Amino acid sequence: ISKINLKNKKYYFNIFLNKKYFKKQSQ
Repeated sequence: ISKINLKNKKYYFNIFLNKKYFKKQSQ
């Protein structure tokens, strides 16, 4: 269960970073 949770956290964190990155790119 912990491993899956960790993977999900990583996944959502990556999405978060991507959103931040694309926001910077669009400016």
